[in-house]
Amino acid sequence: MRRRQGASAVEFALGASVLLVLGAGITEWGWAMRCQTAVISAAREGARTGAGTLQDDDPIASAEVRAAAALDDAGLDSDTATVTATIDGADPDASISVSVDLPHPALVPLVPTLGTLSSTATMRLQDQP
Repeated sequence: MRRRQGASAVEFALGASVLLVLGAGITEWGWAMRCQTAVISAAREGARTGAGTLQDDDPIASAEVRAAAALDDAGLDSDTATVTATIDGADPDASISVSVDLPHPALVPLVPTLGTLSSTATMRLQDQP
């Protein structure tokens, strides 16, 4: 009877470790998808803000500030992100592009990370008086 108890403990340890690794992987994958969605949203919000800003009010700076604020609102560290905005083309077809690159913040340290999460959004500048 005593030998069977030891075998059960070993079986439990092996099974629990596999389940623990699977759970950590699922948790990390979910966290990565949430962070990627936040990066995409930040790029879109930055482009939307820049597209609606008057040329005299510096749409590039407005777009970069709004994209960084969107990352902060999502609970991510905008200080580690690289946010760049550029204006392409000439009037009346000028557009603003906002790129956001964020090093993936690992939630579970033992699981490999995705590296850098990136997104770019482009919107046409609005006709403004």
